[in-house]
Amino acid sequence: NGSVNIPPYDLVLCTNTLEHVSDIGTAVANLERLVKPAGYLIVTVPHDLPPHLHPIDNNFRPTSQELEQLFPRFKVLASQTFSVRHYKPEFMDNPTPKISGVLLYLG
Repeated sequence: NGSVNIPPYDLVLCTNTLEHVSDIGTAVANLERLVKPAGYLIVTVPHDLPPHLHPIDNNFRPTSQELEQLFPRFKVLASQTFSVRHYKPEFMDNPTPKISGVLLYLG
């Protein structure tokens, strides 16, 4: 909520978190605040992982372009949708052993 005074960092990593927050706008604002003016932000989110109950899931499954639009302050250095093969097909009740996500590298 911005009430804690945390100094900014050169690099902030936010991986598979935005799909679990109740207010994405506040989360994005906090991430931006944590990055130094010349710093970097790396964000990953799932792309086609089915929603699940635990932990809380807000069903946020953006494309790479949708994720880029959340961070207009930053220059996009890399943006890619990727796939990961799981060796346990029952992972999070997902019947398919392949899950894709979005990687965004900002500077």
